[in-house]
Amino acid sequence: MENKLLIWILVGMLLFTGANAIMVNSSTEIYSFNITNPQANASNLSCDPAYIRFSANISNYIYIDHVTFTIQGYEYETQSAGNIFFYDYYKPHNNNDLNTTIDFTKIKIWDISGGIAQSFPDIHIPLICVGCDYNVSSGSCLSNDSKLIQYIGNGVPGCNSYNETQDCNYCSEDIQENIIQACNGTARIVDYTDNNFSSCCDVTGLNSDCHINFLPYNETQTLNCSYEANDFTLQCDPAPIITDRIPCLININDNHEYACWSMISQSNGTGSSGNYLQVNPDKTEYQGTIMIGKKAETREFFNILNGMGSIYYTSKSLVGDTEYLLGVKCIDADGNIKLAEQKIRPIYEPMNSVASRGVWARENIGAIIIIMLSIIVVGGIIISIGLTLSGKGWK
Repeated sequence: MENKLLIWILVGMLLFTGANAIMVNSSTEIYSFNITNPQANASNLSCDPAYIRFSANISNYIYIDHVTFTIQGYEYETQSAGNIFFYDYYKPHNNNDLNTTIDFTKIKIWDISGGIAQSFPDIHIPLICVGCDYNVSSGSCLSNDSKLIQYIGNGVPGCNSYNETQDCNYCSEDIQENIIQACNGTARIVDYTDNNFSSCCDVTGLNSDCHINFLPYNETQTLNCSYEANDFTLQCDPAPIITDRIPCLININDNHEYACWSMISQSNGTGSSGNYLQVNPDKTEYQGTIMIGKKAETREFFNILNGMGSIYYTSKSLVGDTEYLLGVKCIDADGNIKLAEQKIRPIYEPMNSVASRGVWARENIGAIIIIMLSIIVVGGIIISIGLTLSGKGWK
């Protein structure tokens, strides 16, 4: 049987031999639609693919905007010829033994003034398929996004060989947004690149593969954006001890990925700040020495994943009883910037107890040893010089 050949097997009235009057309340008037003779043009279908025309006489059709039929649970827009509304439903081939029905269950009517009417014809076309066992051969997906499927029958009556064209996807775009100017609080500027252009759009030329050639992707875009702080919090110890590090917890209330920087500056007391004293990470290639080794910092930013992160500052360059402003600034893939800040005022650790002095000595033991060695060396040199000058040097 040829694919897309309409089967015209007339079956008279299947249901609704009389008129079914439907009253429709619209915004202006009440219309009466007489739905008569809903029918299908086939009574029994075999394994082969087929088109089945479902139709209905609906009057007064001059007030109708459009009509849909629900067939096999899906709603389809109909075509019309006068007061006849119809839809040609495509039944695909069936590979297995099957004895069921194709169901036409609802007619839905929209009138020109917004009213809606529904009818439920409840038509069922028997589908009888016995013993079809096709050998299926699929061709490659072509650059027109289609492929040929061959169904070769096994010789059983009613199981005829046929071909079918199916949709497929030859290739896919990979459109990437490039940030030209990150969000400045008002706008960001971007353009776009299709990383698969040469292997997809350039080959198929299909609009569905060539969005890069059309708006908004084919020109530089200036997009609205804003700094957002209401859903970004930074929680730090507001009064850290000057000899400790200052821990902070970052909380961004979404699951986007962010590239972030942290910074600290001295507050001017009005909520603003001066120059940054420290920005992390500070990408610096340190040169190690024999005496002192330093780890190279090669990161340009740190990441926040799933909305959570943490940072800390050492207090070696901070002064006690002075107000500072700690901040974290993050940017997402769309160029939107989020900024959170918190004031801190470090305090001096009390040194009036043996325990606290012991802690200080333990934490600074290296410096103490160097100082003591320096005193010994310098003292020895001074003593040697004095003895030489007095004539009592080493003999």
